[in-house]
Order: sequence, then structure tokens, then C-alpha cells
Amino acid sequence: MIRLPTLMLAALFASLPATASDQATPVPEDYAKGYVLTGGEGSVRYLLLDEKRYRDMASDDATDIAVFNAAGKQLPHRIEGQQKGLEKSRTLSLPFFPVLDETVEGAASFWQYEQDQQSFELRYRTWQEKREQSPQEAVSYILKNENTDDRLTKLTINWSQQQTSMIGAMKVETGNDMTSWSPLVSRAVLSRLTHEGSTLQQDEIKLGPTQAKYLRLSWIGGNPGITINEILAEYSTTPDSDAQQWIELDPVTPIEDEENAYSFDTGGPMPVRQLAFAIPHDGLYYRGKLYSRITEEQQWRHRAAINQYRLQREGLTTESSPIDLPDVQDRHWKIVLEQPLNLQAQDYPKIRVRLQPQRLVFLAQGEEPFTLAIGSRQVEPQSFNLPDHKLPEDFSVETSAQVTLGEGIMLGGEEQLQPPKKKADLKTWLLWAVLV
Repeated sequence: MIRLPTLMLAALFASLPATASDQATPVPEDYAKGYVLTGGEGSVRYLLLDEKRYRDMASDDATDIAVFNAAGKQLPHRIEGQQKGLEKSRTLSLPFFPVLDETVEGAASFWQYEQDQQSFELRYRTWQEKREQSPQEAVSYILKNENTDDRLTKLTINWSQQQTSMIGAMKVETGNDMTSWSPLVSRAVLSRLTHEGSTLQQDEIKLGPTQAKYLRLSWIGGNPGITINEILAEYSTTPDSDAQQWIELDPVTPIEDEENAYSFDTGGPMPVRQLAFAIPHDGLYYRGKLYSRITEEQQWRHRAAINQYRLQREGLTTESSPIDLPDVQDRHWKIVLEQPLNLQAQDYPKIRVRLQPQRLVFLAQGEEPFTLAIGSRQVEPQSFNLPDHKLPEDFSVETSAQVTLGEGIMLGGEEQLQPPKKKADLKTWLLWAVLV
């Protein structure tokens, strides 16, 4: 048997290329594309991530993103998500004044504007006394906004109704003196439909954010026979931004080997906070369960119950509210309906998602410009320890540490988006050859 000297064997091993376990530190060319980062100050900087950045990623877990300095050195970084509860400041019960008939004599006196804070409450008590003596339902309501420092974004209406099922439409106007009004919502549908023990209710009116002193809600086509008992106002401290934008995905597709099951893909590892069905036409009601998973190899995990609908009654259409989710960053989703609907292609809903705000935080080390590199199946997931920072918890607050995307550049190209080729472990083969 021929045995190689120890020194010669060591030299052969040292000359062989590194295997996957000895992978070198990533370089910009390991990623498909990049963007020059501009602006920002300080040693800790960040970039707000948007829909397109998630779609640039090739991984299912958002690990193929990195930042490099001008010398091509990778910088420590991590992705942070904004916690829930920062988008909403509080919910308050608003005082409101129902107007019985805008045409009756003396009604105008209730619309007069006075600086005295007590005048609104006094008129409300006066109306209550008259209301007890009249069965007439209100045709409109004046609301007093007592928190004009924050943005009023939604109203929730609590009411009692005479009929088992009800549907009605309202318009919303705003004003600061109760004499002139500007349109805010042209048409909002309220409904409570009951059938065979099940109830579908739409009690929310979403608003274009307003800080007006007064709002006027008016029935379209007359009061449908309800008495409003309370109006809750939801205030937000988050300005209109990408954090509030909805993304529309492609329609769902049926799963061939599973009955009443449909799938959809977000197109990237997007952090989904809310999900809604964009229902193509009236008369559709989807009830079932929602599942998701990070990769196609994993087991499905239950995320939420599905109760989405678009129904018409008395010429008005009512639609369901979005589904709240626990900040899931899964790409693959499945819908399982509980009852067979015999859905045709024209009945398949499109999916709309609202993302959790996320930012990429990195240490600004070395020479600028810094480059964001993204999209790779060649790099292994990495983990970095970053020092504590004082960046705002509310991602909508702009700071001098925020960077923006500049010019897009080609790095490693499409080749980096392909699955890595399996390389032969030459060291192992050589060792066996020597031993044999």
C-alpha cells in the first residue's frame, strides 16, 4: 500500500477550495442587485423596508439582505418590526346630538356655533327631553370631537334596531363651526344581518384622517329604523404612510389534491399584520380557516378564522372587516372553506394585505457610500449583535439616522437567485483514497 507523507497530505488539504462549511464572508457580488444608500447621520442608521424590497428577496425568511461599505465589507445589521399598539393612541366615546328633522321650525337653533363649551352639552340634554316625547328617529347626528390633537381615523357605531336584519348607508361631513360642512366619506354602509342563528355585522366607518372639531353623520335614503346608543372614536398618532397602505395580491388558486382549499403567495417574506378579501361581486360569503407557513416543506399553521363577505340588501352592499393577524412573516398561505361553494374562477377573491412596518438597522462603519445588497440563494443566514440604540419606537417618526434608497445597481445578477449547486467534498474523497 502506498502511503503519502504527512506533510504532503497536509499540503494537499490546504490547497483544496473551501467547502460550504467553510464559507467565506459574503461580498456584494453574492447578491443579485443593490441600491446606493443616501443620507443618514450617526453610527446607527436605518432604512424603512417597503413592498418592493421584500419582492427583491429570494429567501423565504428575509435573510438575504445585507449592507456593505465602500470597501466591500459587510456591516452588522438586523431587521426590526414596529410593535402593535403604537399605531393607535386611544378610543373615546364621543358626545353626539341626533337631529330629528332638519326641516322643522327651530331646528336651526341647534346648529348654531357658540364658543361656550357647555352649549353642546346643554343642547344635548334639551334634545333628550324632546326625544322622550317623540318616536321619530334621527335623520342625522352631530358629533363633537374632543381630541383634536390626534387624528380621528374610525368610528364604531353601537345601535339598537327594530327589525331582525338591517342595512343602511350614511355620509360623513366635517366642520369647525357647525355652519359649513365638507364631505369626508360619501357613502358608508352599516348593517346587522341575522339568518339561521348567525349574525353578520358591519358597525365601523373608516375615515380619511381628520382633526375637525365637529362631524355630521347623515342617513342616505332615510333612517332604516335604528336608534344609535353610542359612537366610539378611534384616534391614531401614525400619519398616512406606507405603514397604512394595502397591497393587493393575485387571486387565490385552488389546490388540486385538497377539496375546498385555495392557496396564495405574497411574493416575498412580507410581514403581514392584516388580511382582507377583495371580493369580486355581491352575494359571496367565505367562511373557513386561514393557514400559513414560511417554506413549502413546513407544516401548515392555523392563523385565523375566515368570515369574509360581500352581501347586498335593499340596494346596499355591506362588506366584512379585515382579519387581524399576529405579525406573520410567512410567504405561503392556504384557505380552507368549511362549506362547498362550488366557486367558479370569477368567484375567486383577490387578497389584500397590510404590512407591519419594519426597518433595517445597521452600523455605519467605514467609508461611504453604503450599499444595500439584496436577493441571494448563495449566502447562509447570519446573525449580528448590535448595541442598544435610541431610535423611535414609532417608525413613522423621521430622524436624521434614516437613509433612503438611491440608484439601483446590478451586483451578482440573476445567477445569485438560483439554488446553490452541490459541490463535491474533495477533502473527504481524498481522505478515503489515502486510507484505502
